[in-house]
Amino acid sequence: MDPAKSQQRLKSWIAVTVSLALGACGSNGVATGPDTSATPQGAELAKSRGGHGLLICKPQPYTRVTQSVGPRGGTIKFGEENTLEIPAGALLTTVTISAEVLSDSLRSVRFEPHGLVFLAPVKLNIWYDGCDTKGLPSRKIAYLDAVEAILEILLSRDYPKGEWVSGQLWHFSRYAVAW
Repeated sequence: MDPAKSQQRLKSWIAVTVSLALGACGSNGVATGPDTSATPQGAELAKSRGGHGLLICKPQPYTRVTQSVGPRGGTIKFGEENTLEIPAGALLTTVTISAEVLSDSLRSVRFEPHGLVFLAPVKLNIWYDGCDTKGLPSRKIAYLDAVEAILEILLSRDYPKGEWVSGQLWHFSRYAVAW
C-alpha cells in the first residue's frame, strides 16, 4: 500500500476516534458523569454504576514511574505489582509515559499523557491485595472520571488466586478495580 495513503487513513481513523470521544463529553469538553452534588450521598453514588462498584482497599503508597515506549512496544512496571503492557504497533512514535498509583481507598491508577489513544489495545494489570472482596462478584477494571464515577467497565479478566485483574484499554485516563 502507498505510504501516503496509509498515513491519510491513519489520520482519518484518529480524527474519527477523537470525534467519537468528544461526543461523549459535555459542552466544556470534559467527560461527564452523574451529577452527585445534589445529594449528601453524592460521593457514594459516584462510585457505582450499572450494578458495578469500586473495590475498597487499604491505601498503597503513592508511586509514579516514567518510561519511554515506542512503536516496538514495552512493559511498564509500577506500584507493587502493576503493569502496563503496550504491544508492538500500538504507538506510531516514542512517547514518554507516566504511570501513577494513587494513595487512596481505591485500587486506582492514572496515566499520562492524558488522552493518549493507542492503535491496538493495551493490557493493564492491577494488583488488588489488601482489598475487601468478600461476597463480591469477579473484579473488572473501570474507567473513571474526575469524581471517581464509573464511565465504563473494560473488557477484563479476574485472577482471584493471584489477586489481580487484567483489562484492555485504548486510551489513557484514570482506571480502578471495580466489581
